[in-house]
Amino acid sequence: MRAVFLIPLFGLPPTADPPLPEERHARQASAALRQAERVMHAWMKRTDPVTGLLPRTGRDPNWVVRDSAADLYPFLAICARYTAPALWEQDMPRLLRQEYLLTRRLGNLSDNLQPGGKGFIHATPDREAILFGSSEYAKDGLLPLVELLGDTPWLHRLTGIAADILREAPYDMPRGRLPARSSEVNGNMLQVRSRLAWMTGREDFLNAALRLADFYLLDTLPSTGFIPADQWDFSARRASRPVFVLADHGSEIVGGLSEAVLLAGEKRPEKARLYRTPSCG
Repeated sequence: MRAVFLIPLFGLPPTADPPLPEERHARQASAALRQAERVMHAWMKRTDPVTGLLPRTGRDPNWVVRDSAADLYPFLAICARYTAPALWEQDMPRLLRQEYLLTRRLGNLSDNLQPGGKGFIHATPDREAILFGSSEYAKDGLLPLVELLGDTPWLHRLTGIAADILREAPYDMPRGRLPARSSEVNGNMLQVRSRLAWMTGREDFLNAALRLADFYLLDTLPSTGFIPADQWDFSARRASRPVFVLADHGSEIVGGLSEAVLLAGEKRPEKARLYRTPSCG
């Protein structure tokens, strides 16, 4: 006969039903938002009292486009959108206005700024560095804000930067001018131009995106293919023609080309068919 063991339950704490997945996720999201809000307020306390702009880091008080503008400000703004309505409505537009008024150096393109009203970090503008920083601000920073919010002052800031990167592009190629030799900047601009073409319907952004895609899909990849990062001499990159290098700072080109092919399929089907031919890799 099978033995049966009876376990006394007297004196044991009552057991609660485990939380439902949605309850657990709600608590996790609430905790994450509270922590993000604390971080946001800590950063906002570091704004420069004269310029009103954010520093690069806790130790570097300079406003640096590729970091302060591209990686910090837009995501503090998104956090404020969900956690701090007053800060969202007042401080975040003010930061955008200060950035627009104080940091532009080549048209709508920004350069790095010292705190305390001391002016730009570099006495002479470096076009290539300004194009790089502005491309990072456009793709990494402003695109997330624009895709969340739509037609706002951030969209107008983004379109201004994208248009002036077109205007300032320094490298003449048979298919037109390129903003940079690097896959990182060109990949940034492929993504920005493709999405702005969808958002705004502007032909100049469509044509610019497909011109960049032509350069890589019709010229570079069929002739040289891609170059793995461990086979590329980065010390010589400034002296070389643009190439397709798959590296940490360069993989933006893959997403950019994917978006351009999708855009071409909808707006220029004959171009999309050309991109898909075997000669394009």
